[in-house]
Amino acid sequence: MSLSAQELETLASNSLYRFVKKEDLEVVANALDEAVVSVDDHCIDNFRVFPEIMSFDYNEVRDDGCCGSYDNEVVAPSGVKYLIGFNYGH
Repeated sequence: MSLSAQELETLASNSLYRFVKKEDLEVVANALDEAVVSVDDHCIDNFRVFPEIMSFDYNEVRDDGCCGSYDNEVVAPSGVKYLIGFNYGH
């Protein structure tokens, strides 16, 4: 899915993506969207997106969640590896 310039600006202003480089936004957002669809649960929260170098922060957010946990890695066009995830199944 290709995002418009306005959609990318909206994503850039979302605190979920505060650590994502602008050139990586579309790939990271699409990966997270695809993960949500693949889990197919109506109760999803505690979304998290961090560059791998901030794995400690990612783990802290993950550990604050409960129930099922989805966690994955995405290598973006800039070469940065991002950790993405959320909790589900409440």
